[in-house]
Amino acid sequence: MVTLTQIKYRYKKTIKKSFSKEIENYILSETPQKYINKALTYTLTPEDRKELFKIGKHKNTKYNHLNWLCTIYIHPFTIAENLLNKINI
Repeated sequence: MVTLTQIKYRYKKTIKKSFSKEIENYILSETPQKYINKALTYTLTPEDRKELFKIGKHKNTKYNHLNWLCTIYIHPFTIAENLLNKINI
């Protein structure tokens, strides 16, 4: 099981508190874990992305912000962005 704390530690960037609270409510469920593990290995397919959009948009979905977490936050550039911000480039 992957926790939000582990994800934030790996990507070295904070997550908005309101997003974190909502994500914490469902992150240990089976469906989010499936997509999070695929995102962490960078193996999301176009079909996965379509399904994530359906079930995890920002509001009024079963897994609010899951789409954002898996397709935007979990990305190699998130680490690079954080490093660049720290050295002010």
